[in-house]
Amino acid sequence: IHGLFDNDPSITEIPIARAPAQFDSECIYSGWGFTEDDRTSPILKWATSHIIPRHHCHLSFEVFYSYEFCFMHREYESTIHD
Repeated sequence: IHGLFDNDPSITEIPIARAPAQFDSECIYSGWGFTEDDRTSPILKWATSHIIPRHHCHLSFEVFYSYEFCFMHREYESTIHD
């Protein structure tokens, strides 16, 4: 892939986090996700949300790994991502 996007100013690297994310800090995330009929979406989308404490995710998800974090839109359900 290196070299394919070198001349595209809208594509850049994302720096690695130097510290764990703070709870209630804003999180910008992206992904393809699933459509209403459980198919993968062909369109990459993004949104903003807030990171919530891990114990909130343990209440909502049966499986929650140590490398994952949880965030929630203030008006919708929580979402788990790695």
